[in-house]
Amino acid sequence: MPAFPLFAPVPGLLLPYEPQLWRVQMQFQAQAGSLKSDAARKLAVDNAVAQNFAGASPDVREAARQYLTVLLNNTPATQSPVQNRLQIMKATQAKIFEITQDVTVNKAKTADKAFNAMDGYIRG
Repeated sequence: MPAFPLFAPVPGLLLPYEPQLWRVQMQFQAQAGSLKSDAARKLAVDNAVAQNFAGASPDVREAARQYLTVLLNNTPATQSPVQNRLQIMKATQAKIFEITQDVTVNKAKTADKAFNAMDGYIRG
């Protein structure tokens, strides 16, 4: 099932409609398997805008349509293999960075313990 961004940036025009956007995002999450073709994604966006933004101004409906289209087109199911590899590389680099930080902190703690032990031995 494609994962959607948990905190996709919402354009300022759509901030008052954020609950509707979250509801639509959850609907898309549930329909993820059936949203593989461009036509299916376009139809899903059009239906979501019609159902959730019926009382909104045309500008808001168009902004919502663009936002939801970008959201659906950026799911892992629609990304190219190059984009998938890039995401994997980013995740790997982030994990390497975290491990490096942990090792650095552990080395510093070990050095502090050794210093304190030697200091305690010298001071008696």
